[in-house]
Amino acid sequence: MELIVQTRARAFGRALVQELDRHGITRIDIATAWVRASGLLHLQRGLLAALASGAQVKVVVGVDADNTSEDGLRGLLDIAASGQPNQMHIYVRHNEGGAIFHPKLYAIRDEANIHAYIGSNNLTQSGLFQNDELSVRLTEPLGGDLEQQVTRLMSVYTDLQDPLNRRLGPDLLGRLVERGYVRPEVNLVTTARVRERLQRVREPVFGTERRRAPAVVLPANAPVAVEALEVPPIPVRPDWQRLYMRLRLARGTQGQIPKAVVREMRRRMGQEDGDGVLLLKNREGEEHRISPTHPEDYEGAVNTYKFEAQPVTGEPILHIYPVGDDLFYEFLDSGEDPLGADILNYLRSGFDDDPPTTMKTNGEVDRTTWYRFD
Repeated sequence: MELIVQTRARAFGRALVQELDRHGITRIDIATAWVRASGLLHLQRGLLAALASGAQVKVVVGVDADNTSEDGLRGLLDIAASGQPNQMHIYVRHNEGGAIFHPKLYAIRDEANIHAYIGSNNLTQSGLFQNDELSVRLTEPLGGDLEQQVTRLMSVYTDLQDPLNRRLGPDLLGRLVERGYVRPEVNLVTTARVRERLQRVREPVFGTERRRAPAVVLPANAPVAVEALEVPPIPVRPDWQRLYMRLRLARGTQGQIPKAVVREMRRRMGQEDGDGVLLLKNREGEEHRISPTHPEDYEGAVNTYKFEAQPVTGEPILHIYPVGDDLFYEFLDSGEDPLGADILNYLRSGFDDDPPTTMKTNGEVDRTTWYRFD
């Protein structure tokens, strides 16, 4: 028996990837509460190799607590399609009565032994590499108690006479998406990031430890693409028609605009990648500059952009919209302009959308810049 304690120094996912990379695998059984493409990307090379060598694969997944993604389930179907018919079977287990499907089991058989990992690690990138997790690795010869108990457990989770279990296919996946059981992965990640920012306090009680997952090693023609890990830094359509902002002012009238927002405006106007001055026009055709700042402690790099605003009695509101090859703007005071007050309320309501349509910079909500592309 081996205890696998996941910390910054050690990742459960590495052990599981190594297990799947071994030759001679004959069967894989997985039961996990949540699956996302972010986790599946790290395991698909091993799963594809096992299928190519003739192994049988069963995967049972839950869809509770808004954590399994549409991309994760679709990725499982795509991996299954690369094997032979009836070689890989995928099931979804869910209880409408409220009890959550919450196991985490990864059992790999070879010609002599069964290796079972049992613990807290879901099939997500965070579960495999970044969270504080705990699992145990058990190894026994085939035919013993461990293999028999795993077989009995998987038979319970895959029994289609049980109304809690459903075999996953394109039709079931479509119904799960349509009825809101699962959502696209980008929506889940964006929502989580926004909520994290909203809940962040200025003086945290605990320390911060950043943990990164390793680079994904993809086989040729991998059915699950690495784009599943790429989450846009801000929610924006490429053809947005307007940008609304509640500015954070410094030194009275200097508005702070995030780099990501200015870079998106530059992209929309066909300007080169990276940072640089952005010109706006008002209705009278007068130009106004949004300029990057290069503080010394950033060693010359851009840390934000500034917009020289006007004194306000309420909240400073900036409305920017493209017309042809130019960007136009209007600066509004929510305390004096009815339109400014309406935009402020519109921005505030965007925090409650799912996923949120209004974003904010780090810090307390009332002291940060808000922005929304429509």
